[in-house]
Amino acid sequence: MARGVSTEWEDVQVKYGNYLAREKEETNDEIEQKVIEVLENYDPLEKKNIEQLKELEDDEDEEVLRIYEQRRMEELKQLAQRPKFGSVIEFRKQDYVTEVTNAPKDVFVVCHLYQNWSETSNILSRIFDNLAKKHIFVKFCRIVANNCIENYQDSDVPGVIIYQNGKLFKQFIPATHTFGGNKMNWKSNNFIFL
Repeated sequence: MARGVSTEWEDVQVKYGNYLAREKEETNDEIEQKVIEVLENYDPLEKKNIEQLKELEDDEDEEVLRIYEQRRMEELKQLAQRPKFGSVIEFRKQDYVTEVTNAPKDVFVVCHLYQNWSETSNILSRIFDNLAKKHIFVKFCRIVANNCIENYQDSDVPGVIIYQNGKLFKQFIPATHTFGGNKMNWKSNNFIFL
């Protein structure tokens, strides 16, 4: 016979008061529902006194600060491992693979193709000097344009080419119109790509 099930004879005996009725067994769904209600209504602070609550508060604050400190330390360790530059690197054509293609992984390499006679190239060179100091995790380079690319057009000076992981990311050739020509400066929004 199944548990919690009474016979007809037992039901008659209960009716006349000879037996006590069997307690009805709860189903798994009913038990689960009761457990959920208990857990939802459970308040771990309900029976704590003031001293215990203050102690918990201090522990909680310390735990939050400890977790925050660990995260921040991890961030600082990762930053310390990233390659830093901080200045513009002048290179020649034979150094291209070393300076650009083989640059550290995930580092942006911003190359300025210039000519000494170009006023906008000279302005952009000064801007790159300032940007390199501000963005130390970006590798700024410059190379004389026709030394880098044979038959580079004078009308395309200055040029800016950006690489990441040895691949072309973006290019501004000529860069004069994009960055503001003779009026460009390192604080302008034209250099927002950094």
